[in-house]
Amino acid sequence: MALLSPLRLRRLARQEHLRNQQTLITFQLSSYCFGLPIERARRVLAWQDFQSVQEDGLELLDTSRLLLGRGIPFLPQGVLLLQAGSCEDGPPNQVDNSKTMAMPLPSQPILRRLAASQVQPLPSRYAAQGRQRGIVGWIPPAEGRLPLLVFDPHLWSARP
Repeated sequence: MALLSPLRLRRLARQEHLRNQQTLITFQLSSYCFGLPIERARRVLAWQDFQSVQEDGLELLDTSRLLLGRGIPFLPQGVLLLQAGSCEDGPPNQVDNSKTMAMPLPSQPILRRLAASQVQPLPSRYAAQGRQRGIVGWIPPAEGRLPLLVFDPHLWSARP
């Protein structure tokens, strides 16, 4: 068996490291941070850009009601364009995959890369309510940081 060059070994180590990481689009809402896996977002726009190119028939979501269960007024700073789709564990073609939804964001979104192992399942006492709101995992609060709740918008469209 041929030995691998140091450059090849570094490349392989980097690929393995990236495979074990997850990139999230994060934003703050109330006393929580929310994160969306980057693969779930279609596009991120500044609020002003979104208003100038807003398409007819684009569904504007109520961000705080969906994620927190109550409406909290805020001045949008950005918008996430999400492609509607069925949940992986639901039946295929459950919803119209061509539908785009716009999710106003109360703060500038930030990309955050973290180890996939950092995302934990929700504690059992919050699991049912979290799943109903599309929350699939969390990172408990650390010193000086808010808890990060990871959500999946496909769970919203999988509802009956």
